[in-house]
Amino acid sequence: PAGPAGATDGTDPRLSDARTPNGAAGGDLAGTFPNPTIAAGSVTGADLKPPLALSSTTIDTMLSVASSGGDANPVVSSVASSVLGTRPAVYGEVASQFANFGTAGVFGQSSGTGGFGGLFYAKNPSGNGPAMIAIAKGNGNAVTASATNSGNGVEASASGSGTAVYGWVPSFATGRAARFTNLNNANANPALTVETHSTGPVAVFKAGDPGTVNVARIDASGKGFFNGGTQAGGADVAEIVPTCGASLSAGDVVEIDPRNPDCFRPSRTAATARVAGVVSTAPGVTLNAPHGATAAATGPALALAGRVPVKVTAARRPIHIGDLLVASAAPGRAMRVSAHPAVGTVIGKALEDFSGATGTIRMLVMAR
Repeated sequence: PAGPAGATDGTDPRLSDARTPNGAAGGDLAGTFPNPTIAAGSVTGADLKPPLALSSTTIDTMLSVASSGGDANPVVSSVASSVLGTRPAVYGEVASQFANFGTAGVFGQSSGTGGFGGLFYAKNPSGNGPAMIAIAKGNGNAVTASATNSGNGVEASASGSGTAVYGWVPSFATGRAARFTNLNNANANPALTVETHSTGPVAVFKAGDPGTVNVARIDASGKGFFNGGTQAGGADVAEIVPTCGASLSAGDVVEIDPRNPDCFRPSRTAATARVAGVVSTAPGVTLNAPHGATAAATGPALALAGRVPVKVTAARRPIHIGDLLVASAAPGRAMRVSAHPAVGTVIGKALEDFSGATGTIRMLVMAR
């Protein structure tokens, strides 16, 4: 209405005209007039053309749309229906220098007990485009996911024959296809867990260009297969053994306990044939070790082959490189033996000279 406000009870002839107003709106709606409303589906027609520009220099919300309806219709719907179109259906952009929560080109939030903060759905079964693409041209992450409760940071599933998560580095790039890091020193959980519920391999590692050659595989029983062999940092192969009596430590000479079957104790008799070997210090390969168990929980590891430190005594005769070593009378220590030791008494060959009372030298494991 273009004129001044009149009576509100219908007695003023200016308010009794039931005809629909037409023409350009005028006057001032800041008085006692009610706020104008638009009926659903009323804004239509060929004269509605983009762009629709909204601008504001204040911190207030520029556009707010809300619906309390319980149906499945969207609150706001924007569709780019042209099969040849290259413009987005929805475009959002921020130019802020801050990275505070909510500073985003598009922000979606789910405040209920269900629903999604955002959903991207490529619904055409014949389509090849991804449901979502994330690109970071700077130093930030293309995708950052954080779960602050007991949920997962990222959950991906492959309902067809594809891959749930696929990471790759282009031929011109120098990054990593994947990296998993646990930054919490107090968190004992593994940085990566791989799980299978089938009889197929737990993990397969490929190499080559293209990567079609299996170089390593771990099957469902936990057995590992390595085409190029294995390398370890330790210098010996050892086996976890049960102990009886006094505790054992690295470098101790041990013997079979005659009173307890399949049990080991520190040696205590010179040149005994019950001697078994030396407790390993840092084995490269450990046999008979339960998964996830610590050395304190499983017991010491007996060196079977390789080079290990051994506790020795040279109170009676110095030890020279190449000397054969047997158990001494000192508990848990080895000594030099004569040129013709008894069968079954030798535990190894000295790799260092030693002339002190007691100490530790390097020994080559060699039972005979």
